[in-house]
Amino acid sequence: LRQPQHVQCEVNSSLMMVFVDLVGRPSGVDGLEIGLPVECLPCKAGQSRTLSADGTLWSCVVCAENEYVVNPNNDDHQCTKCPEGAVCNSSSLVGATPGSVWTADQYAGIYRLTS
Repeated sequence: LRQPQHVQCEVNSSLMMVFVDLVGRPSGVDGLEIGLPVECLPCKAGQSRTLSADGTLWSCVVCAENEYVVNPNNDDHQCTKCPEGAVCNSSSLVGATPGSVWTADQYAGIYRLTS
């Protein structure tokens, strides 16, 4: 079995066509491949929507255990290192000190200690 492949989606598109070679094709048969439509789903909690260098493609990148992301589908919100005084699990942030309150700044894409 082959490992799953990472698919990048075109910006402003919800469907990609992925072409795959068929495993076990008859010898002497070249170019036997099949096109499969793949739906580009939104990134999940703990993932960050990341653009390619040229800005034409995007993909979901999994955040590390010591990181968080406020809005996984905002291109400007990337995986961010967990701040001192908080505990992160790749998708959320909680205060390490009892009673501390961290508030998500949706514009900046970070959590701020508010009390």
